[in-house]
Amino acid sequence: MKRHIQAPGRPQPVHRHFAGLIILLACAVALFFLVGGAFALSGPLIPSQKQHLLQTLDQQVARARTPTGPKNVTNLGVHPAQSSAMPQAGITQTHEGPFPPSFFLVQSLWQGPLGNNWVLAYAGAKPASDSAPQQGGILLYTAPKNAPMGSDLHLVGMFLAPGQITSLSILSANGNLLQLRSDSGGMLTFDLQTHQYRT
Repeated sequence: MKRHIQAPGRPQPVHRHFAGLIILLACAVALFFLVGGAFALSGPLIPSQKQHLLQTLDQQVARARTPTGPKNVTNLGVHPAQSSAMPQAGITQTHEGPFPPSFFLVQSLWQGPLGNNWVLAYAGAKPASDSAPQQGGILLYTAPKNAPMGSDLHLVGMFLAPGQITSLSILSANGNLLQLRSDSGGMLTFDLQTHQYRT
């Protein structure tokens, strides 16, 4: 019986199963790099875009508070969710508003009729920045009476509390006066018509 001996130097044949594994591994590596590149391209807003949005918000608040400027301006560049529900007067404990939290931190909201308008008063604080610490205040919006909730909002202005108050929340409302509590427990009153604070 003769044995077949492989001549030295001749390459051994590659098994088909091993070749399939090599191809599969190469495809997996290619897919990994393709998916990683796609995520890198669809990343979050670049810092310059965020900075531009915050500058626009600050400019709109400044115009709203300027006596020679328009009383009502557009809604902070962020469109609130539209709803067909009619608004209900009263105080709501919420941390959301039609603006980003990087612009104003909400603790509570009062909304109700005042004169010919529907008023939304957000109590909370303007966040700290490189040039200023966090400061408590009220952010006011108006809307036409009987308008669907969240529609046709107009910014009146941001009104910061006097002294070193870092945040405000609304306790009660009486006519055009809001009773407020500071983060340190102090009490303040805010006049929705004159936009003045009283201690």
